[in-house]
Amino acid sequence: SMGLAYLIDRFSHLKSTDSRDKVYALLGLVEGRSPGYLGDPGFHITADYSRSPEDVYLDFLGQCHSQHGWLCRTCGRFVRVLHSALMLSKDIAPRMSGEFLLNHYKNYEE
Repeated sequence: SMGLAYLIDRFSHLKSTDSRDKVYALLGLVEGRSPGYLGDPGFHITADYSRSPEDVYLDFLGQCHSQHGWLCRTCGRFVRVLHSALMLSKDIAPRMSGEFLLNHYKNYEE
């Protein structure tokens, strides 16, 4: 079955007025999974337009960090695809410190 990372990678070149649409519009197409399922039961992305593209990205990094430590193999490819699809600047990169990610993710949970 096609996972969300594959779909985003395959279709993120298409134009959209909001970069989050390149992720959110594909959530319902992930075969046989609940919306937002990424291939690991602990990871989910939910369509929430109150969250900025940066927050969507950083929230996913925070989930990966809390589940596996730093950027694990499971998350690595998806992180690159998500970064590109959300059209984020190079300042927002997967090499951010674990401390930064933990603080961001804690703020999101509160």
